[in-house]
Amino acid sequence: MVRKMIRTFVIVTLLPLTSYAAEFIANVDRSQVVLGENLALQLKLSGASAKSSPNISELKKIFNIIGLQQSSSTSIINGQVSTSTSWHYTLMPKKEGEQTIPPITIESSDGLVTSQAIKVSIGKTSQLPTTNSTHRVTISAQLSKRNPYKNEPIIYIVKLVSSQDLANLQLGEVSIENALVEAYGKPKVYDSTHNGSPVKVIEAKYIITPFKPGPLTIPAFVMHGAVIHQEKNSFDPFPNHNFDIFDMLRKFESMNPLDMGRLEPFSVATDPITLEVKKPIQGISPWLPAASLKITENWDHHQTPKVGQPLTRTFTILAEGATKKQLPNLKEQQGNGINLKVYGDTPTTAEDIKDGTIKSWRQESYTLIPQEPGTLTLPEISVAWWNVKENKIAYAKIPERILEVPPIVNNTSKPPSVTQSEKTNSEALPSAPSTTDAPIIRKETTPETKQNNKLLYGIIIFLLIILGLTFLIIIRLLLGKAKLEEDNIQNRQYPTLGTSEIKEPPLDSKQIGEIKSAEELYRYLQSYAFQHWGTAKNVSLDALFVAAKKQNPNLEQKYLNDILISLKDALYADKSIDLEDIKKRCVNMLQTIKKRRKKSAMATQKLPDLNPR
Repeated sequence: MVRKMIRTFVIVTLLPLTSYAAEFIANVDRSQVVLGENLALQLKLSGASAKSSPNISELKKIFNIIGLQQSSSTSIINGQVSTSTSWHYTLMPKKEGEQTIPPITIESSDGLVTSQAIKVSIGKTSQLPTTNSTHRVTISAQLSKRNPYKNEPIIYIVKLVSSQDLANLQLGEVSIENALVEAYGKPKVYDSTHNGSPVKVIEAKYIITPFKPGPLTIPAFVMHGAVIHQEKNSFDPFPNHNFDIFDMLRKFESMNPLDMGRLEPFSVATDPITLEVKKPIQGISPWLPAASLKITENWDHHQTPKVGQPLTRTFTILAEGATKKQLPNLKEQQGNGINLKVYGDTPTTAEDIKDGTIKSWRQESYTLIPQEPGTLTLPEISVAWWNVKENKIAYAKIPERILEVPPIVNNTSKPPSVTQSEKTNSEALPSAPSTTDAPIIRKETTPETKQNNKLLYGIIIFLLIILGLTFLIIIRLLLGKAKLEEDNIQNRQYPTLGTSEIKEPPLDSKQIGEIKSAEELYRYLQSYAFQHWGTAKNVSLDALFVAAKKQNPNLEQKYLNDILISLKDALYADKSIDLEDIKKRCVNMLQTIKKRRKKSAMATQKLPDLNPR
């Protein structure tokens, strides 16, 4: 009897402990969703306190985490106190198909506990709305052209307009079969108005280049995010400022729900767009469709062609409706051969989207070295392209250039050659009789002849003596004059050379201040370099900055490159630049070079040592 009572007491005592052991349970609001819809996941820890956040690293491989809220509760039952903590996740599926929410672990006061796995079914993308009227969020898509040619790039712009603050915005990926899709820059956020009310606009641009003729469908572009109902933070739909369009933007488990307020997720999508891609026209290879294309040549007419001496030839291709990658390489048209060697620099390319059109440029610079004298013909440069505006073939051309390379001058003296006329005249003269045919005449030397020869020898010796004495007298006089000049130099007072003795042509800052365009600034720099540095009048932009570096090697190359790239963007790509800043940089560059030249000039004018030992 006593044993039964003890056994019953132990069971009753241990029963509450068993009932309130640590549990970690996972639940979802539904087991079937479609791609683009949200899924709610709850993780609940009871019977113990949490020592860490749930480990959801495996969960993030299958779902995007777009929302998180955390709550705690305490209850007392039959005198027993129990606590529980819940985590509420808003999930967005990454791909369709049968998926499994993996077991999730957490460190608790009772040790490591694990939730159970849950299977969910993800269906195909449903027709999401373009407007979420509840949250006043609207998405739209614009296309620059709906019937492009093969390889003709088009611009695809997606805009999200919201009248409320957003957070955790995620942009979908644009993937199109038989087309190249490139994101143009990073998404932009700016203020605008819609129906008289202020709104925020999120804009993303893409360049789509079709590779195959026929119908081409751009799928619906999906955006996910959340509306903030507690306005404690300024509008920032991209909380990670190092935004990458294809990466997650923020880790929600690190957010403080009290700071973010209540988040209500949303999803919107654009309508799919179908294009009709035209076939390329036969006879153009390589196929290059564009709205416009032209080639310009930069040739310094002061260059003198010589054998073995380099010449510089620069080309710039300007295009609209074509990307920088599509612009052709002109190296094969430079005429590299036996009588001419051609060496090309690394091309410079750039592109921009302006007024709904892609504008690009490519600059190529070549060094040409003639190998032999004579007439040298630089071949015509020609690029065939298809004018999509007029639907006809067009050509961008630079005419051939003919140079005369002079022969190599040989300074080695040669015996004069006999001309044909001289040879003819010599042949017309009667030939002298042969010595074998003429009689031998012997002239005898008389005593009178010998006496005349002795007199002649005496006169020659006398004249040589007179010349020698005259030479010694002249040397004596020259040495005396040099000594006198040396004495005068030692007693002479020399003025001190100051900076006022060295004058550089003035730098007209006022004239630079009146410059209103990049073209005017380029012309000013060309004129300045021609006057002060000895460059050609129409020196190219690259050669101008190479000359600037030679004038002052201490100039930072990055500083020069920044100015050069900005000017090229404005001159060739029609980009907007901060002209005032570039003008200030150019003035600073020229002043630095001027100071360097002044120091060099002073150093070269130092007086020699007047008393060398």
